[in-house]
Amino acid sequence: MLERSDLSGKDRILLRIHDDINEMQTGKSILTESEIYNLGEGWTPENDFEAIEYNKYLNIWKPLRFLNTDIQTIFLNAVIDISAVEKVLLYFVLKDPKEYSRFLTDDLQQQEQDEAVSLLLENTGFEYESVLHRMTFDSLSADIQEDLLALHSEAAYEPSYLRDEEHLSTILKDKESLNATEIDELTDIILDTINWEFEHEIVLNERFFVRNLTHGYFTGVPMNIFVERMAHNLKITSGNEKELIQKISKIDDIKTHFRQAVKDEISKGIFFSEYVSLCNSTDTATCYGTDTKLPHNELIDAWINEKDKNKRLLQEHINSGKLILKSRSKKIFSVETYEEIITGESMYHSDVDLPFVTEYKEQIEQMMFFGDLLYLVRNRNFVKCYQNVLAYHELIKKVSQIIEKDITFMSEKYLKDLDEDIDVLNEHINTISEKITDLLYVANDYRYYMNIYVDDMTIDTEKLKPKKHTGQDLYEREVSNNFGTGWKRL
Repeated sequence: MLERSDLSGKDRILLRIHDDINEMQTGKSILTESEIYNLGEGWTPENDFEAIEYNKYLNIWKPLRFLNTDIQTIFLNAVIDISAVEKVLLYFVLKDPKEYSRFLTDDLQQQEQDEAVSLLLENTGFEYESVLHRMTFDSLSADIQEDLLALHSEAAYEPSYLRDEEHLSTILKDKESLNATEIDELTDIILDTINWEFEHEIVLNERFFVRNLTHGYFTGVPMNIFVERMAHNLKITSGNEKELIQKISKIDDIKTHFRQAVKDEISKGIFFSEYVSLCNSTDTATCYGTDTKLPHNELIDAWINEKDKNKRLLQEHINSGKLILKSRSKKIFSVETYEEIITGESMYHSDVDLPFVTEYKEQIEQMMFFGDLLYLVRNRNFVKCYQNVLAYHELIKKVSQIIEKDITFMSEKYLKDLDEDIDVLNEHINTISEKITDLLYVANDYRYYMNIYVDDMTIDTEKLKPKKHTGQDLYEREVSNNFGTGWKRL
């Protein structure tokens, strides 16, 4: 191409720019000094248009090199600030959380403290189902509480056992058999207790997933019964559990086969023979060796009736607006789970006289330091610097289109390094949060456990918006003058 004498002004300057870019990436120039000279200083434009075209592209490239120096300075300022913040966070990571409350609070102005409190309230709350469960248990008589604990040692705070028995009661109560629709409904209920996507993501291995499945329970029914039925359906034989797990783990679409196995066991009458649900049991014996005072069917009826009463009470406060429900998500690896919470804002400002509201207010007061710390971190200079670099990255992508060469490497290296540094800060924040909550529940006999959405309070770089600094504004103004609507359309 260099041998052509009819190179346009644009062709000539783009060749020089591309050569500069290659030298930036490899340390070597493709063009010789004489070729560079002939493309520029040694060339005489045939007309004004050629000269204008040449200078237009030259004036987008030369100032960009100076702008890059500005961004380097901004990047280094961010690194320095992140280092300072990390030292502070490490201090709290290593410090006894009992001493946290005497730090930072007095350093904030009233408006800043209000924002810090809002950040905490927006990202904390109590899970609705857990609150309803604990309220119900606490409102029952001591004798019924003892009976429920005899049935399930974690019945006071762990909802799944009694929740699953409730579901069984809606389908099985006072029945001796089930129709096809009821069998399908009960099959789905059992399958829904397994978070298939979550298990696969966390366990990462079918063999370990099946092993976990064989050790699980649905109410008092060992899941292994359904695993063995699945093996029977698939004509899989084995000498021991380990061999069974290895063989089943090699099956395609385990969920479909497992569902059929569950359906088969239900159809066979497992809930009317070997494992009679509480709603149909007049027995008082338990698997733990301690008999209940009331028959099982009377216990589950008492539980359901009391839970319905508490649900109506909560719904009254929700309908009045004194308590607010909100769906919140948590992400573990790539799996996103959702839970319905009673929001921190509504409980903190509520005059509802219920134990869980009182407890929330007490717990959040002990966490105020954490809100102050988060506010200070989120408003540090490195955040603005990151936004400046992000705006520079957007600019680089536009310039790449103009000069017909990808130069995003000029900005990506800064973003990558800052992302890694900010991830470290977020890890420290998570550690501090865990230390605070550990102290909160060890030092106090709280009945309700707070859901804290720490990830929504850390620095999420994906949610930060680009923010131009003065140098970039001046640069873009000049480029826009040269390229007009062509630049604005990019």
